Amino acid sequence: MIGKRVVLFFLLAGIVILPSLRSSDLKGDSLIYYISMVNLINSPSDYKDKKVSLVGYLARESDPYLYLSKEHAFLSDISSGFPVFMRDLIASKCMNRFVRITGRFTLDSPNEFALTDISNIWIKRDTDQILVLCTGVD
Repeated sequence: MIGKRVVLFFLLAGIVILPSLRSSDLKGDSLIYYISMVNLINSPSDYKDKKVSLVGYLARESDPYLYLSKEHAFLSDISSGFPVFMRDLIASKCMNRFVRITGRFTLDSPNEFALTDISNIWIKRDTDQILVLCTGVD
């Protein structure tokens, strides 16, 4: 019986709390969309000027590009990724690795988009599943 009361309490609390959220509470720099690169490439207008965090393969040191995979990077398949503008933030240890990167997604036209205002880059270490901070700006 206690379990049902607890569930009922949280359901009622959700009904009371959720309507009090305004759309302005969900805007701003604090909201980050954790999405896949596939979703971002397929629906770029949904994320225009929003802060996103995604995983991809970071390559091309002279003009960094985030690709879907290492194979796409090897082929320089730019249709499977987009440029990353980092303001001299990138360290060589971040390059040619799978990374989780957080920044603002910009969209100038349906086929011209990039990741800017990078706040951090995490690399996946080869030996395990944990992410290690590569570099960041905060």
